Amino acid sequence: MEADEVIGAIEHELMRLCARRRDAGPMDAITVEARGEGNAVLLGSVNREEFHWLGPATEILQRLLRLPDNSGPEVIRSEFVT
Repeated sequence: MEADEVIGAIEHELMRLCARRRDAGPMDAITVEARGEGNAVLLGSVNREEFHWLGPATEILQRLLRLPDNSGPEVIRSEFVT
């Protein structure tokens, strides 16, 4: 899978999990950004407690795929907080 395809798949998972701005609102939304060399970062709103997770885009996708539909941003935050 190409890097753009992985980012697209992560964006689809954020939609499925109801974590995008239009689903969760501007305070709770989670977005993804490509960071090159196969890496990506998940980012939460700057208006809330800081949340970001940087790592392999394929790992982000695999971990999101395991979460139940409509889980919401808090479940995603819990999955990636160490």
